[in-house]
Amino acid sequence: MRNARMSDDCRKNRWREERQKHWREKRRQTLAAFFERQRREHRFINLRDLVDWCVSSTTTAGVDHQKNARELAYRLLAESMLAQDRPHVRFLHPEMSRWRLRREQIRITFEPYAGSDGLVGLAAAEDEFWRFCWLPRGLARQWAEAHGYRWAPHFGAEKSRKPATKQAALKDWITERFPDGVPPGTTMKSLARGFEKDRHVTVDERTVRRALGKA
Repeated sequence: MRNARMSDDCRKNRWREERQKHWREKRRQTLAAFFERQRREHRFINLRDLVDWCVSSTTTAGVDHQKNARELAYRLLAESMLAQDRPHVRFLHPEMSRWRLRREQIRITFEPYAGSDGLVGLAAAEDEFWRFCWLPRGLARQWAEAHGYRWAPHFGAEKSRKPATKQAALKDWITERFPDGVPPGTTMKSLARGFEKDRHVTVDERTVRRALGKA
């Protein structure tokens, strides 16, 4: 009996490991496709790339000047994120299921960098944090211009493209809202309500199914 129970536990552990492995691989593929698409479309801007532009557009080749400019840009970004009631930054890490950080998670992330003079040393988190952070292009441009930075020509302009149909608009919204896929268990009704709340456009569940390719 004991051996049978141990064998059953081993099978369950192997099943969990295989499921987790499959999830990680699927997420890596989904994010790789997203990153490649953003290199062409720039609908979302990576925050490390944004800071690189802020530094190059405001400093000379001096190493010390660039270092100070980088720290300043990251500090301004961090302060903006902490000030938001509903942060808009997407955190797209291949090993984590979350896609948007809550305000409390952001506060905990920046705690180690808090000093008597405010946040310092944030550039040290480039590889562990900033390179996984993405912001919609329109909001990235608003932030840059509000803090005195010129907008990067290679990021493109915010176009006033209007989708031809509700279904197309809904599909765009789903892609932006869930860049790594709609979470399992999400209902058609909740998607319709979320779209209506964000875009002030009413859709039925049939339109949601079509936008998801399930019609």
